[in-house]
Amino acid sequence: MIEKVDDLLEEMFKNELRATYGAVDVVIDPPTRQWTLGVNSPTLNLYLHDLRENNKLRGQQPAWTLEGNGHDVAIRQRPLIFDLHYMVTAWAKQPRQEHQLLMEALLVLLRCENSLPAGNASQVDWVTSPPASRLELLRRTHLPDAVDGLALKVAQYDMHINPRDIWSVLDNEMHPAIDLMVTLTVQPFEPLPRTLVQEVETRYQRWVATEK
Repeated sequence: MIEKVDDLLEEMFKNELRATYGAVDVVIDPPTRQWTLGVNSPTLNLYLHDLRENNKLRGQQPAWTLEGNGHDVAIRQRPLIFDLHYMVTAWAKQPRQEHQLLMEALLVLLRCENSLPAGNASQVDWVTSPPASRLELLRRTHLPDAVDGLALKVAQYDMHINPRDIWSVLDNEMHPAIDLMVTLTVQPFEPLPRTLVQEVETRYQRWVATEK
């Protein structure tokens, strides 16, 4: 599941940045000091540094779903919701280039949930339910099983992690970064089949008391 989110973000940035910034390498590597020395062209780095369950959105009650011809029922536990925390950094030969690339990446993230232009939506073969946004279009391509969709949270204070701790572990100097949180549902549970009760039979029997 994580690698599919990686592919989704990589395609989104490559396609959107190509139109405004030009050719950009998008990599998913730890931005260590050794890695930095090998960067020779404008590069956007997507580093996943944390993954945890979103307990605030957890549902406690099981969901009942009818299957087949209506004679069977399956009980399925609600999916779990996880937050994936990415650190998005831009790398180039000059700081000004890095700042420009980082700003372009931020604009891509801010635009990705906006409505698609009518022309783009009409080119997709989902006539009955056309995708509403670029993010929804990519979600259907890379994460078709994520029926509850996909949500992004960009550069918010309540999701901030001390960057010094991350860069210290990476053994690298601090670098400007965008905090990106991707929230998606994960269904690890199989449905439990049960027989659907369609009629109830009641029997009556006369009870006669016996004398002792």
